[in-house]
Amino acid sequence: MAVQAQENLNDKFNSEQVVSILKEISEQVIGDEPYHHTKVADWNAALISKCLERLKANENYKYIVTSVIIQKRGAGFFAGHQALWDGEHDGMWYSVSSCGYCHGSKAKQTCDIAVQEGSDDSLSADESVAQPRRKKVKTSKSYGMVAHVASCQDYQDLIDRGWRRSGTYMYKPNLKESCCPQYTIRLEAGKFKPSKSQRKLVHKFIRYLEGSWEPHNEKMEIDEAQSAEQSQKRPANKKGKQKDTKAEIKTGDEFVDLMLTAEQENPAHKRRFRTVFEPSSFSKAKYEVYKKYQISVHHDPPSKLSERSFRRFLVDSPLKSTAVKTNVRGAKFLSHPNHNIGHYGSYHQCYYLDDTLIAVAILDILPSCVSSVYFMYDPDYSFLSLGKYSALREIALVRELGDLLHYTGLQWYYMGFYIQSCDKMRYKAEYRPSEIKDPYDHEWWDVEQCIPLLQRSEFTPLSRHLTQKQSDAENEREEREEDTAPMPGMLHPEKVTMQQLQQVKIYIQKMVVPLAVLDLDSSPELMEEARTFYAVLGDNLAKRVIWALM
Repeated sequence: MAVQAQENLNDKFNSEQVVSILKEISEQVIGDEPYHHTKVADWNAALISKCLERLKANENYKYIVTSVIIQKRGAGFFAGHQALWDGEHDGMWYSVSSCGYCHGSKAKQTCDIAVQEGSDDSLSADESVAQPRRKKVKTSKSYGMVAHVASCQDYQDLIDRGWRRSGTYMYKPNLKESCCPQYTIRLEAGKFKPSKSQRKLVHKFIRYLEGSWEPHNEKMEIDEAQSAEQSQKRPANKKGKQKDTKAEIKTGDEFVDLMLTAEQENPAHKRRFRTVFEPSSFSKAKYEVYKKYQISVHHDPPSKLSERSFRRFLVDSPLKSTAVKTNVRGAKFLSHPNHNIGHYGSYHQCYYLDDTLIAVAILDILPSCVSSVYFMYDPDYSFLSLGKYSALREIALVRELGDLLHYTGLQWYYMGFYIQSCDKMRYKAEYRPSEIKDPYDHEWWDVEQCIPLLQRSEFTPLSRHLTQKQSDAENEREEREEDTAPMPGMLHPEKVTMQQLQQVKIYIQKMVVPLAVLDLDSSPELMEEARTFYAVLGDNLAKRVIWALM
C-alpha cells in the first residue's frame, strides 16, 4: 500500500517499479531454495527489511510491506509486516502548511523573493535572476491523526477540546503559532432569536418561493426602495422606534415554524423547496454541486476536483452510527420529516428547489450538538444567500432534534472555527448568543466579551483577561508557563509519565492490547510519539482512543 506524503508530490507513483523491486528482492532472498520451516522466519524478516530499504529511496510515499510465506494450499503460513516509521511526522503528526485563510500574507516571513531557475532561493546581489515570485510561507500549524473509526461521544469530546475533522482526518490547530488563530465557536439553539436582517433573509427566501420576489427584477427593486422610504416616514412607537413590518420572533418554536414554512408544500407557491436528510453518501448530483461551488467560490482548478477528492473530503467519515434513545412516539413526532433519523452520525442535508439539488450541508449529529462540517451550494443560486440561510436552518434543526424529537442533551450548534482576522469567518458571531472556547482551560466565553480582546490581539488567553480572580503574580506565572508549553490546551509531553502511558491502548497485529506490552525504553522515537499522543488528547481521551500501530 502506498500513501502520498503531504509535500513534494510531483513524482507519480510507479507501481511497475515497486513490483520490479519486490520480485528482485524475492529472488535474492529465496530464489530456488526449497521450503523449510526453520528458514521461514529469517526469509520473512529479510524480505521485509530489504524491500523497505529499497522503497524508502522515494521519500514522496509511505510504504507498508507485508510478507506471507506458505508451503502449499491449505497449509499453515508465516506472515509479517512493517512500515516506514518517522517518529517526527508519522502517526500523531505535527503539520506545518500554508494558511488557507490568509494564504501566508500575514506572516512576518512573507516577502517577495527573486528565484533563479535551477538554483536555490538564496541569491547574491550580483547574480542574474528570473522574474520574482511570492514564496509560499508555512504559517498554519496543527496536530493531526487519521481516524479509522470513532464513536460519536469521543468525537464530541474531541471537538470540545478544539479538534475538527475533514473526512477521516482529525486535526487540532496550534492557535499560538498559527497566523490565523482558530477558536471553537458554538451557539445555544434554545436561546437563539434571529436578528432583523436574518428574519428579512428568510422572508425574502419565502417570497422567492411564492413568486412575489425575483432576483434582478428592476421593478421589484424600485418597489422595495419605495416601500423602505415609506417605512421611514411611518410614525415611531412610544419608545421612539419604528415598528418592524415583520413581527418579532419571541420564542424558539416561532423561529422553527418560520424556517419550516419554506418547506411546507403550498399549491399557491411558484416553486417547491424541501430538505432531505440522509446518511453521508456519494451521488453525481452532489459531486456536480461541489465542483461548481469550489471553482466559483474558492477558485479551485478543475483538475483537482476529482470524485475521489470529494469522497475523501465530504463523504468519508470515521463516525460510527449510534442509535439515539428516545421514548417520544406521539403523532407530532411521527409526522415530522426527520423523525426517522434515529442515529447519531454523519449526514447530508440536501436542499432541493423543485427537483434540482441546489445545496448540501455536511453535518455531524452528536450527543450534545449538531456540528457543521461544510456547506456547498450551486453558485447560480447565490442570490438566495444560501450560506447564511443554511446556518439558520441548522439552528432550527438543533431545536427540532432536541425539543421535538427529544434527543436528550442535544442543544448546541457548533459552527466550526471562529477567526477574528478573517472576513469570511467573522459572520459566525452574528448568530447569538454564541460562545468561544478558551484554548488553555477549555472554558466557554460569550462572543461579545471576546471580540474586543481578539481585535487587540488575534491570539489571547481569554479566561485570564475575562476574570479578575487571579493576582498579577499568578498571571505572570501562567504567562511563563504558557511560553514554555508546547501548544495551548496540550499537556507537556516530557511530563507524561510511564504510569499514564500504561493506560493507553494500541491496535497491533489485529489485536487491542495495552501500550505497556511494548518495550518503549528501547525505542526513543516510539516513546516520544506515545507521549505526544497522550499530551495532545489529554488524560480522558488518551485512555479511550485506541492508537493504531500499523
